[in-house]
Amino acid sequence: MKRNFIVAIIAGLIICTAGITAQAKVSGSASTRSQLASTTQISTGTAVTTKCQMVVSRISVKMANFNNGQTRRVTAYNNLKARISNIISKLDQKGIDTSDLKADLVMLDSKTQKLATDYGTYIARLQETGSYICGKSQGQFMTKLAEAKKLLATVKADVLDIKSFYSTAIRPDIIKLQNALKTLKGSSTPPIKTMQRGNAASSTSTNQ
Repeated sequence: MKRNFIVAIIAGLIICTAGITAQAKVSGSASTRSQLASTTQISTGTAVTTKCQMVVSRISVKMANFNNGQTRRVTAYNNLKARISNIISKLDQKGIDTSDLKADLVMLDSKTQKLATDYGTYIARLQETGSYICGKSQGQFMTKLAEAKKLLATVKADVLDIKSFYSTAIRPDIIKLQNALKTLKGSSTPPIKTMQRGNAASSTSTNQ
């Protein structure tokens, strides 16, 4: 009887130990899964933040480069408008009809103003991306970035439009006036400089 009682106690201890071991394994497995999930979340968050910071860095570089380019374009356009105004003034004094070139100047001013407005809108939208924290507002950030890209396409189209207008309207009208001046004076005049690669417009000149 006593022997049977001892055997029962030992069996109970074995069953209890097995239960504790199994529970420990389950607890350990759950803890491991939790740690893995936490590590995955941290890794994902770090990757998103790093990618976002890289995009922001590229945006800053792009803004700086485009600002420099815009400054050069504005300077070139202002110089071109000043030269056209000077040509008009000189030829008006000689009684030559400059109405076409005057119309060109008005149109050029309108086109450069549109470019300035579109460029300002583009920069403002690009700057708005900085209002959102990296990795925290990806939806809003990408929306503003997409809007900025569309506006950049408009700015580039404005630049091409001005270049085309110079080539197809302004320069031919200046050449026409130069020929009129040749006829009036019976003498030759210096050739007109054409647009140089990388410049928005070239300088033009006419003898008095």
